[in-house]
Amino acid sequence: MLVALCELALQRGAAAALAGALSELRVADAKHRLVYGLSRAAALANRDAQHVEARALAVEALEFARLLDRPSDIVLSLLELARAQRALADDAGLAATRAELARDLPSRISAHARRAREAYCKE
Repeated sequence: MLVALCELALQRGAAAALAGALSELRVADAKHRLVYGLSRAAALANRDAQHVEARALAVEALEFARLLDRPSDIVLSLLELARAQRALADDAGLAATRAELARDLPSRISAHARRAREAYCKE
């Protein structure tokens, strides 16, 4: 999965490889790795203006992040979901996502997720 994410980030057309890697993680029930892969894939899809795909990836990542009670991954998934919703003019969805992002952060959130949320709030 990491190789496919790197190739996708470098725009080497690794979408099929990433889809295969994510599918394997689903079969293996590797939820922690799957959350990471889904949220990073959503970020890359947003970057590449593939917002429908980004929204679907972020929604799936968010579901697993909530299931696993991973606050940092919840925030990162919400950020990508919000970016996709904004690009798709999904005003109702964006309002709900922004409201969730505006809530107080748990103390055990990563510095990366905290900085990403702060940067998004300044956009």
